[in-house]
Amino acid sequence: MINQYPIFVISYNRAKTHTTAKWLAKYEINHFMVVHKEQLNEYKKYQTKEMTKYTTFLEFDDEYKLKYETCDNIPHSIKNAGSGAERNFAWDYSIKLGAKAHWLMDDNMSFAHIVGKSSNGVYKRKKCTKEDFREKWHKAEHFFNKYENLLMIELAQNDFFFELHKLTYALNTRCFSCNLIWNDMPIRWRGRYNEDVILSTDIMVAGYCIASYIGGVRKSKQSTREATGGNHAIKKGDVNSLYADGFDYKYSSVDKTNLLLKVYPEYYRKVIKYGRVHHEYKRKELKKMNGNLKLIPAKNYGLKNIKNIDFARIKHYAIPK
Repeated sequence: MINQYPIFVISYNRAKTHTTAKWLAKYEINHFMVVHKEQLNEYKKYQTKEMTKYTTFLEFDDEYKLKYETCDNIPHSIKNAGSGAERNFAWDYSIKLGAKAHWLMDDNMSFAHIVGKSSNGVYKRKKCTKEDFREKWHKAEHFFNKYENLLMIELAQNDFFFELHKLTYALNTRCFSCNLIWNDMPIRWRGRYNEDVILSTDIMVAGYCIASYIGGVRKSKQSTREATGGNHAIKKGDVNSLYADGFDYKYSSVDKTNLLLKVYPEYYRKVIKYGRVHHEYKRKELKKMNGNLKLIPAKNYGLKNIKNIDFARIKHYAIPK
């Protein structure tokens, strides 16, 4: 197997437009794709030739939606629960496979890497070859395996951390879209919105490290606001839209930010950027919380030192019925 840990791609309403699985199949990387049962035939209809060989479709279990912790106590029958339930399904499936960790990816990514700077100081990047991808993917997994208290990493996004290109990682930030997650944790994804920020913060609150890995392959992700399908409306009036404004999508970040501030008001605040509401982390408070978290080299390569009692610090909410 090229990668040490299984790869899962979650996808919804993007049978025609998803990109991550197409790239993985092109690189000849075996992976799983989690889709809803009623959309499975549509996804198979639009899969590429490479996907028929390297993509294994998994039918999502709807029971995961019913037990998912949305953190706002709004019943699932009233509002879409978001994509966290699908992420938890993948997490549990990887445990059934006997894996110690798993990759969890959004469905709207491609992969590239930095190859230097131009004469005027602009970073140059190029699409990975199959060999590039495999080599750098191994380096990311190696980095993850080296530390006993590192429970999640992300592949840094092309648009981020360019000024830090000489560094290998940014420690205790937030992890988005393309994450390698240690399985043996007594927590799961939660939150109707901003579940990636919440999981990142949950791990740090428990006293463990996360990192944005910069030294290898970088993801290039289409903006959620620009991507069709997924959890926002694919046509005006779509009742399955996660966001109150539906197809327009203009004010969706208000609900996202409000939920995050409900879960972790001590670490995040509401700001206005680019004409919209966003969350911003409170640097001083976060530093106070995780400033002393340092990476601890693993005594046994590829194993972690987890104490379940550490996760008792995390505040949970009632799961909707």
